[in-house]
Amino acid sequence: MDLDFYLRCLGAGDVNEEEARKRLRLILDASAHLEDVHGLNWVGDAAIVDENGEPRIGLFDDIVRADPDHSPSTLPIIYYNIFMWTNSPYSEETGVVEQVDDSSLHAIITEQLRDSNDTERLQRVWDIIRQEKLFVCYKKWKFPIISGNFSLSQELIARARLYFETNTKVDGPFRSYRVSFIRDVLAGGGANTSSQICVFMRRYGDEYIIAVEACTHHNTHIQYDHFRIYIPAGYPLLAAVARAAGLPDDFEHSWDGSTVFIYPQSEDEGEQTEQESNIGDGKGADEG
Repeated sequence: MDLDFYLRCLGAGDVNEEEARKRLRLILDASAHLEDVHGLNWVGDAAIVDENGEPRIGLFDDIVRADPDHSPSTLPIIYYNIFMWTNSPYSEETGVVEQVDDSSLHAIITEQLRDSNDTERLQRVWDIIRQEKLFVCYKKWKFPIISGNFSLSQELIARARLYFETNTKVDGPFRSYRVSFIRDVLAGGGANTSSQICVFMRRYGDEYIIAVEACTHHNTHIQYDHFRIYIPAGYPLLAAVARAAGLPDDFEHSWDGSTVFIYPQSEDEGEQTEQESNIGDGKGADEG
C-alpha cells in the first residue's frame, strides 16, 4: 500500500473513510510503539495490508535506530501527509485562474502581494496566469480555534507538541506553511501565528504545475489551502511563466522538473536574473 497514493484516494473520496482512519491510526500507533519500546524510528511511506486487512510497517528496510543525541531535523513527510490529507474536501475546475473557488486564490495572492516584500517574481507569474483559463485543483483544511476543551488528554497533547517541536524546523521555504498550520492546531489556536504562503513550480511528465499553499490564522479557525494550477506542455504562455519563475530559456531540456520557488525564493537562488527583470507582463518571452 503506497500511503501517499492511499491518502490521495481518501481525499478524493475513493476509499472508505472509516476504514482509512482505522488503518492510519494503527500505523501511527505502531510507529509510536517502535519508538517508545524499541528505540526505533519508522521513516517509510509504504505499508503492507495483511489477510485480515491490518496494516504492517517496517517491511521495506525503512526502520532505523533512534539516536537521542541526533534527532531528525524534520518529521518524515508521511506524517504530514496523514495529517493533511484526512478530512479535507477536494475540488477541481477549469476556469479563469483568478476566479477559481469563488476567487479565494485571487484573495490569497493579492493579500501577499500587498503586505509582503520580495514579491517581484510572484507578481510577474501571477500577472501572466491570472486571467488564463486553466485546470486547477484545490483542497482546504479548517480547524476551529479551541480554548482548551480538547477531548484528548493533556498528557497526549503535550507529547504531540513536544515531539512536533523537537522534530521540525522552518529554516527554508518548503514545509514552513505546513509547520505553521500544524503547530497552531497543536496549540489549540492560541498561538500568535502569522499567515504563511509558499508558491512553487514543478514538472510532472508533460504537465507543469504551479502550487500555492497557504496557512492563515482567522478569528474563529485556522485554515490551510492547497492549490495546483496545471499548465500543459506547448501552452502558448508556458515559456513566459517559466522565465518569470526564474527558469532558463531552455527549461524544457535543462530543467529536471524539481521544485523552483516563486515565493519565497530560496536563499541560494540569489537576485533576479536579467531575463526575469525583462519579462514585464510576459510578452515577448519567446523572443531571442
